[in-house]
Amino acid sequence: MKIIREQRYNQPMSKVFDAFSDPALLEDKLRFLGSRNIDIRKMTRDANGLQVDVVREVPAEAPSMLKKFVADWNTIRQQDNWTIGGKEIKGTFQVELEGIPVKVDGIVTLTDEGSSTLHTVELRADSRIPLVGKKLAEFIGSKSDESLKNEFDFWLDHLKG
Repeated sequence: MKIIREQRYNQPMSKVFDAFSDPALLEDKLRFLGSRNIDIRKMTRDANGLQVDVVREVPAEAPSMLKKFVADWNTIRQQDNWTIGGKEIKGTFQVELEGIPVKVDGIVTLTDEGSSTLHTVELRADSRIPLVGKKLAEFIGSKSDESLKNEFDFWLDHLKG
């Protein structure tokens, strides 16, 4: 399953990236998304980019046929690697879902549009498990899409100009 979402912020790219690089805002965002037991293992920013490694628990209300794989609360680890490059800051992310045989990864881009910034997320959720794997990937993909919508709302609120 592939999802592409875009959001424009009325702030310059440098201000958006500064917000994305703030550990306190990251924790606030994750709590806003419903996460608990948040552990920011690494958040390192330098002139070349940003590296983030976060473990947290997220809620999931899985349909009964998927409850064998998806608990009410699931531990996930997300690793982001951002690279700064002129008019664009591009990142990759990988999400490990403990005990759930679905691979989630993608690309995130911040594009400088002068006084505004375009935030693009391309996410993929796949499973190689026969039969139920497709349903698992669709469920995780739809939960990820819902989370992206909420994340954009969080950033819109925090990046008001």
